[in-house]
Amino acid sequence: SRGKGVEGKGLKTMVDNAQREFWMALEADFFLLLGAVADTGLSDVAPRKAWEHAIRKAGWIIFESWLMQLDSNAEALQRQVEARNYFAIQTERILRGGT
Repeated sequence: SRGKGVEGKGLKTMVDNAQREFWMALEADFFLLLGAVADTGLSDVAPRKAWEHAIRKAGWIIFESWLMQLDSNAEALQRQVEARNYFAIQTERILRGGT
């Protein structure tokens, strides 16, 4: 165990940092998307697919980085597996237009 149980303000700080890192990681891809849409309009699916890929990639990198900061005992590892499954399902649901 890493002994880094995260609670209260520590958890809020980690979430805030993860959000900031996520949006920073997407900045360049966002401007590429804007340029592609300006050039081709919304009919071209390639820019949307590239944007979805960038969101998935950034999301997983930040998510895994965040998980690595948490405890690693057996119970915590089980929660991490559950969190990964939930994250995967929710990411796909959001990217596919679900609510």
